[in-house]
Amino acid sequence: MVEKKKDEGEQPEPTLGEETAETKPQDISEQIMEGVKGFKNTISGLGEALGVAMKTVLSDREYVVMVRVNKDTRDHLDQLLQAGLFKSRSEAAAFLLASGIQVQKELFERIKDKTAEISKLQEELRDLITGEG
Repeated sequence: MVEKKKDEGEQPEPTLGEETAETKPQDISEQIMEGVKGFKNTISGLGEALGVAMKTVLSDREYVVMVRVNKDTRDHLDQLLQAGLFKSRSEAAAFLLASGIQVQKELFERIKDKTAEISKLQEELRDLITGEG
């Protein structure tokens, strides 16, 4: 068997459970505390972003739309209420609708373009029938 010679000053690799200067319990707890701080900052940032989004969505609600939902959807709305994020199911539903529309923004742009084309074609047909075209 060939043995490797150790260079002077080279530290032997630690075995499982053995402490080294690099993995002292104090260092690990400091790393954990840094991770917790980072997590808190992330959560705080998400909370602020959600607050801004909620204010934006809920600031201009002048139209009433009645909608029936299934039990699962109602339960999700209730979870938002229980978390204290919204005052009513109506507010929670308005937020979720606006969020869904924002996520599907590209789809709605395409629908808008196509409906504009349809309207133009319908107008051309009317003009053709009435003899104005």
